[in-house]
Amino acid sequence: MPKQISDDQVFQAVIRLLIERGYDGATTKELARAAEMSEVSLFRKYGSKSQLVIEALSHHGEILTLSKVGFTGDIEADLLLITSLYHDAAERHGELFATMLSEMPRHAELKGALQRPLMMIQTIEGIIERYQELGTLREEPTMHVVAALLGPIMNLTLISKAMPEKHFPPLDLKAYVTHFLEGRRA
Repeated sequence: MPKQISDDQVFQAVIRLLIERGYDGATTKELARAAEMSEVSLFRKYGSKSQLVIEALSHHGEILTLSKVGFTGDIEADLLLITSLYHDAAERHGELFATMLSEMPRHAELKGALQRPLMMIQTIEGIIERYQELGTLREEPTMHVVAALLGPIMNLTLISKAMPEKHFPPLDLKAYVTHFLEGRRA
């Protein structure tokens, strides 16, 4: 009887290979080998390479929990929750997110691959916009604010993974949000 392999096992293998080799480097043969399936079985079940990748990324779409984030009127609490969830996601999925962001412009078939994380960015942008409308934050392009808030967290995470021999102290997110707001309050 053939070995039963769960979708989760297949998707974990796909994610690992994407992080290691990128989309172009993850050949269909290697994807099948990593998933412990034949190429025929893998693509009979999941269709094309791009569909397999999109399904694997969707399966791991808990990258950020949209239901937890929203506008409350308490900017410090909102930004602390956002940065906390984002930091956790960056720790777990940062390498994958960075890989896929760099691959997507070259591969139109991957357009929907990061739908959930990009929706989360739009949610955060909406929260920033509300605080700007209330006069809590100064006026500036909202995506610049989102990038300024989240970019350093992703960069620090990726650098620390690239330099495992160097000890990086934990990020104090409360202090991080406080410093961020010092430069952006209206």
